[in-house]
Amino acid sequence: MKHQGKIQDISLPTRQIGPRRVGEDDVDRRLISLSSRRMVVKRAIIFISLVIFTLPCYTWAQITGPCVFCHTMHASQSPWPDEWGDKAELPQPHLIAITGSDYCKACHTNSSDGNTIKLLGGTIRIPVVYNSSVAPDKPLAGGNFYWMVHNDDDTLGHNVWDISSPDANLNEAPGIAGIAPGCLVGCHVSLATDPVDSPLDKNGCQGCHVYPSHHGKNAPYRFLTGHVGPNYYAEGIEDPDWEQNPTQTNHNWYKGTTERYLTGAGLSNHSVSAFCAGCHGDFHDDMGGESGSSWLRHPSDVLLPMDGEYGDYDPITTYSNDAPVAYLDPGSPDRDSAVVMCLSCHRPHGSPYPDMLRWDYAEQKAGGGGATGTGCFRCHTQKDD
Repeated sequence: MKHQGKIQDISLPTRQIGPRRVGEDDVDRRLISLSSRRMVVKRAIIFISLVIFTLPCYTWAQITGPCVFCHTMHASQSPWPDEWGDKAELPQPHLIAITGSDYCKACHTNSSDGNTIKLLGGTIRIPVVYNSSVAPDKPLAGGNFYWMVHNDDDTLGHNVWDISSPDANLNEAPGIAGIAPGCLVGCHVSLATDPVDSPLDKNGCQGCHVYPSHHGKNAPYRFLTGHVGPNYYAEGIEDPDWEQNPTQTNHNWYKGTTERYLTGAGLSNHSVSAFCAGCHGDFHDDMGGESGSSWLRHPSDVLLPMDGEYGDYDPITTYSNDAPVAYLDPGSPDRDSAVVMCLSCHRPHGSPYPDMLRWDYAEQKAGGGGATGTGCFRCHTQKDD
């Protein structure tokens, strides 16, 4: 990495041999101070370079385009653009121009139609996660909150602050017993409570996308990070159209791992499933399968077997959006390193099906009873015969 710019020299009087003149002690102190400042700056440059080169490389999250489409310096524009919302709600953090109690929702909602990518200012493409008036035409990779809100059915999506009320069926995140007692507050319990009630003042969208960095060149995948240290984040390679039109080669590539971990430590492996385990710990920590024993819960962060019925599904050559997989190295995926993950079955924002599944579980019938070759049967290829 080349440092852009340079440290400029400051011209100071040179010392002369002979009796010390008035002010020469001050000059010495200035020289020492300047040298110290240069050393501090050089060390800072080295530190920043190291940080940058250790950040994940699997991301396309950076926004490009005119600043005016997202930011307002003094909220004084006249006439006020209609798409920015109610001017009376400003100022917003980060000089965000689009108003609303949650500016994540304000940008990533489409209240007009079913399109799931909208244009801001005619040039900036924004992925839509909530179509508030009509069903999404082509839901993106994470799904959509539309069905949960429109059908008033909490089983169809994550309940998120400013999008929905708290879950009527659950008082806390299922599987939460697996996380540390000190984390049994805020977003770990419910994403639908006011952020001011969270220790980090973050909830709703930022309960998962904790530190959005739309201008960051090396931001973690989809801003999915933990909050206990800089090494806790998810990795992945993002499809340029967020899987609006997924194909064999045009889709997200997720990071997985085969290292066994307990909730709270797994995210250091940067797998997407470890991120989910931050709130649903029991679903990972207590899934069985040790030393050939029976699975107690559907496995995640385990290799998709190469033999038996699983060997008939090769996501490299016959990718299915019904059952995407993660890879040990998303930048160099192969069948040997395909990993079953939480997102192989679920869409985190929501879907038309209970439990946020990618397909209707009630229609999955073994022995040729229905949904042949879809859903569960993408991996369990012989159970629908």
